Amino acid sequence: MAPLKKALANQGTLNGLGSMATVALGPNGGACAVDRNVFNNVRLLGASERHLTRHVLLPSALTWILTSLHTSVGFAMVGAVVGEYLEAARGLGHVIAQSERNLDATGAWIGMVVVVAVEVLVTQLEARLVPWKPQVVTDVLAP
Repeated sequence: MAPLKKALANQGTLNGLGSMATVALGPNGGACAVDRNVFNNVRLLGASERHLTRHVLLPSALTWILTSLHTSVGFAMVGAVVGEYLEAARGLGHVIAQSERNLDATGAWIGMVVVVAVEVLVTQLEARLVPWKPQVVTDVLAP
């Protein structure tokens, strides 16, 4: 049982590091993306540092933060499900693997639907928190 715990701990560590690296770099990119002329114009209009942060820096960084969060949630879900699929005794990946071994197509599909539902929820959260970001719409039925 000890090798299994060690493997899951390593899986969690690698999954966390891979996901958090994406999230940690998001705010920096957002802060650096703000044009210096915008900062200067807001200061010229008499805004304090608090107003500058709240009305200029935070909205710019929020787009980058949520985009990196969206990416890292996808990576984390894939890493967790694959890790559970290969080695775990419980979890969503284990449910999918067990359903496949028992030739239970419904169980395997339900596991995959849960993964897609989490991704859809993250997309909806991003759309509500950052309404000014354009949403990419793809037509899957287009030739």
